[in-house]
Amino acid sequence: SSRGIMQLMPKTAQAYGLELDQITDPDASVQAAVKSLLDLYALFASRVENEAQRTKFVLASYNAGAGHVLDAIELATKYELDPQVWEGNVEEAILWKSNPQYYNDPVCRLGYFRGKETVNYVVSVEQRYNYYLNNFEEDKPDKKGKNKNKTHHNNKH
Repeated sequence: SSRGIMQLMPKTAQAYGLELDQITDPDASVQAAVKSLLDLYALFASRVENEAQRTKFVLASYNAGAGHVLDAIELATKYELDPQVWEGNVEEAILWKSNPQYYNDPVCRLGYFRGKETVNYVVSVEQRYNYYLNNFEEDKPDKKGKNKNKTHHNNKH
C-alpha cells in the first residue's frame, strides 16, 4: 500500500530511485513524486490536448497507475466516448473496469480495477486546488513575480 507524505506505492518509489526505507522521508518522497508527475504529464501530452483535461488524466494516473487510465481511454474510444475528456467520458470508462463485460474486453490490458476511488481522488484534488485558488487570491504573484500583498510570515524553527 502507498506510504509517506506523497502516498507513493513501493514500486513507484523504487522506480524513481528510492529505497523502501526512504518512502517516509519527506524530501525524497516529494522529489520522487514530482518526477513521477512530470513523467505522467509527458505521457499524456500527446494524448490529451487540453491542459486542464490533461491535468485530470495525470491526477487519475498518479492515483490509479497510468495503465488503468490508458485502459479507460481505450474503452472510451471503443464505446464512442471522448478519449480526451475526463468528466463523463474517460471518468465513466474507468468505472466500467469493475464490470467483467469491460475488464475482459480485449482493449483492456490490465483487467479489473475499482475506479471509484480514482474518480473521487480527481474530484477531491480539484476541489482542494480551487479552494486554495479562491481563498488565497491575495498571495498570487503579480505579473512581475512579486506578491501583491505581503501576507507571508517568517517561520523560525
